Amino acid sequence: MSGKVLAILLWKHLIVRKRKYIRTPIEFLAPILIIILIFVFRHDINPIPRHQHYTELNDVDETQPFTWKDVGNPSIVLYTPETPKTLELMKLVNEKFSNNSRRLTTFLPFDDLSTVFNITKNLQYDEAIVIFQNVSGDTWPETLNYTIRMKNDFLTAIHTSLDNNPSPHRSFGEIYGKFMALQWAIDTSYLELLTGKEVKLNVTLQEFPYVKHRGSSNSSMIADWMRTVCWLSMLLPFMFLMTRLLEERATGIQELMKMMGVQTEMLSLAHVINALAPGLVFAAVTAILLTVGDNPLLVYASGFIIFVTLMFYYFTVISLAFATSYLTKSTQYAVSLSVLAYVVLWIPAMQVPQHEVAPPSLVALAGLLPHMPLTWLWTEVAQLEKYGQALSFGTMFTSHSTQSGSVFAAIVLMLCQTIFFFLLSWYLDHVYPGQYGQSLPWNFICQKQYWRKNDVTPDELLEELEEVAEQDQRYFEPEPIGQEVGIKIMNVSKVFPKHRALHNVSLEVHKGEITVLLGHNGAGKTTLMNIITGMLSATQGKVFVNGADVTSQRSTVRQHLGLCPQHNLFFPDLTVLEHVMFFTLLKGGTFAKTRISSESLLDKLGILDKKNSMSSELSGGMKRRLQLACALAGSADVLILDEPTSGLDVETRRELWDLLLALRGTRTVLLSTHFMEEADALGDRVAALHSGRLRCFATPLYLKKAIGTGYRLTFTTIGTPKQEAITRAVTSHVPDANLKEATINSISYNLPAASSDKFPQLFTGLENQRSELGIDSIGVGASTLEEVFLRLCSDVDTTLTQDDVDGVGSESERTVKRVTGFLLYLRQFKVLFKRQLNYVIYKKMWFLILQVILPLLMIVAFTLSSNSEKELLMDKLLPLNLDVYRNTGDRRVLYSIHDAPLRPLTDRYPDVLFQNTSDVAEGIYII
Repeated sequence: MSGKVLAILLWKHLIVRKRKYIRTPIEFLAPILIIILIFVFRHDINPIPRHQHYTELNDVDETQPFTWKDVGNPSIVLYTPETPKTLELMKLVNEKFSNNSRRLTTFLPFDDLSTVFNITKNLQYDEAIVIFQNVSGDTWPETLNYTIRMKNDFLTAIHTSLDNNPSPHRSFGEIYGKFMALQWAIDTSYLELLTGKEVKLNVTLQEFPYVKHRGSSNSSMIADWMRTVCWLSMLLPFMFLMTRLLEERATGIQELMKMMGVQTEMLSLAHVINALAPGLVFAAVTAILLTVGDNPLLVYASGFIIFVTLMFYYFTVISLAFATSYLTKSTQYAVSLSVLAYVVLWIPAMQVPQHEVAPPSLVALAGLLPHMPLTWLWTEVAQLEKYGQALSFGTMFTSHSTQSGSVFAAIVLMLCQTIFFFLLSWYLDHVYPGQYGQSLPWNFICQKQYWRKNDVTPDELLEELEEVAEQDQRYFEPEPIGQEVGIKIMNVSKVFPKHRALHNVSLEVHKGEITVLLGHNGAGKTTLMNIITGMLSATQGKVFVNGADVTSQRSTVRQHLGLCPQHNLFFPDLTVLEHVMFFTLLKGGTFAKTRISSESLLDKLGILDKKNSMSSELSGGMKRRLQLACALAGSADVLILDEPTSGLDVETRRELWDLLLALRGTRTVLLSTHFMEEADALGDRVAALHSGRLRCFATPLYLKKAIGTGYRLTFTTIGTPKQEAITRAVTSHVPDANLKEATINSISYNLPAASSDKFPQLFTGLENQRSELGIDSIGVGASTLEEVFLRLCSDVDTTLTQDDVDGVGSESERTVKRVTGFLLYLRQFKVLFKRQLNYVIYKKMWFLILQVILPLLMIVAFTLSSNSEKELLMDKLLPLNLDVYRNTGDRRVLYSIHDAPLRPLTDRYPDVLFQNTSDVAEGIYII
């Protein structure tokens, strides 16, 4: 059965995709468009063909050395304190910067580091501050301690590389060059002043050797592109799926399908399968275009692993769309909210990899964020491609970067995120179902009643629901003995924030009968029907359909229900015939016979000629016929019809009556209407609601007798009725008769049913006095149900109060002063502007926030961050010795010494483990 329901839902999705002839191609092509463009221009991005890439691992290269003089020196050096020794030292430093045109004679007196911080913010990037800690007397200290501060952010708290690039750094020597030049000048000047000898050493800088790339030199750039491209490619599928889910739930279509017995899991699975096709195309095309050909963008990576990982990522995006579709109840801002949610959830993935300090625990924790495993994938691909290694089943279990986990870990996290978001959407669907759904308590998972699916019969709750609303038993007919109950309503109450819609309503609708529910507008009819169908939850009480509780046994109840709601609920992309076929199939019909039975039903309702029209093209009456056809489709044995004939013409209404009367005896029908004639003609029993309370429940004949409306005697007169004479003639035979109404040429009386034995004498007397009383014709009939309804619900205040604006007053009482010209325009503008402002505040607040205020705030924030100088933070003082690497996990460093003994060096640093290697390339690779 589940497989058939899934096939029906997919059939519906397929029809919608065919009708969406613009959106569907966009949904398939948009994700791969950027990938195709990158593939077309791949020769410009990666000009080296596959066979020309390096194949030898021991291909090592070195950068060119340079001296500290090649990087320049600071233009201004401010130092403190000013003592004879520091002045002497700084003069010698200035002489060493022979190529500097500015004399370093400026000094700065300050007392604490807070002053240094404020001054540093105003420095230029080629200026420096030197703080001497132990130069205060007339002699030189044995060890010179000083601090150098510059405007550059040296990140002194970080002792590891912030990137994983094995290539030479283009900025090597530029950021720290002037710092090293100043440090070397101060150190050598101090040694010369301390020893009196010139220091003839020359410092040469050279970056560590590196392994030449076997893969693409642009792999890091390609990986960064792909991270953003994949995220952007999923935006439209995410937005389309989220809006589809929100539209179905907000319009009530989803709940209507649930009423037809479709489980929530089937609805979700159908949406997932429907959205799966664009994901398959995206993952397959991306994997193929990145890895195939003579000049692929990714030389060594496995296309199959990339395909699998991208599919897991696509499932994560789908599950995220399910969860975020509960952000709002309305579809008005669905697109804006979907884009905002998608962008906001991308921000952590964009920021965490750029974090300055990323310990392994933070990297693992960040992997739980949406889109972060995708970043791990492309980071790993980039690292492996740099070293000419393949992303394969052998390398996917190992992390090759300090800023990411392994590819396998990324897949596992994507799977965990998918499960989490689907579970979250399942929970929100029960707790926050929207306008039409029935919400469960937030802790329903912890309640045994939810998980215990055993049947709960009405008899088990009799003691629990003992409270009964006050009722006048004269208008409640005793229940027939032995007749089965189709719908049992027990003390149901519904309280909304501002009013109480239902108050302890108890009712039994018997199987095979048509029960008519009457009531004024706002009496609670629709609320009661929505509670029966599960579209609303009752504040108090229980409802059972064929013995099943509508709250805890929802799926069982919905297999029996057919609903015609008060408001039309249609699929915007299905035709009239497809609507009826869809609901017929859900009720167990076969594809072979469904079309014939659906056309037959449409023919009975008089809309067969509209079978190929969209629901939006129908008139109001036609829409009601279609809604009724959806309720009657299939084999539902309990029909809930909320004003099914509203908007229909008289002829169609009569035809519908015949159709409903044909259902009597085979189906349980609860019908609400405002037409008393319809209730009298169709209803086996009539229930009347007034202000949320049940006023009566009995057969129409029983109510007429109980209220005593009896019969209606009507006279048509020649000219104006002789009211007094006619009244005397009637009351002389039937004393309890009373005047009902009188018009220009007619007059009517109510005759009690108890006086029916006096009617022959009454009619004989009236015929004898016909000419004298001016009577043209006499008619008699039973009282209508309308009189019964008005009698029971007669406490409605229908008095009209006169509006002061419409009152008639003298000219002297009017104090309105007319304005013209500019004052008139000003007043009109004021009133219209106030009206528009109130409309925006009360109706368009979210629009104002999301589409006006939020973009403005983002523009202001980006502008300020771009145009304002970043505030310089006080870096932690860093002692320049090897102790800074004491807590580093991997302290291996390459060094090269030609023709020199190593014993003096190793003895100098006993805490350092020195190892010799003959394979430099292998040493570079393993660290």
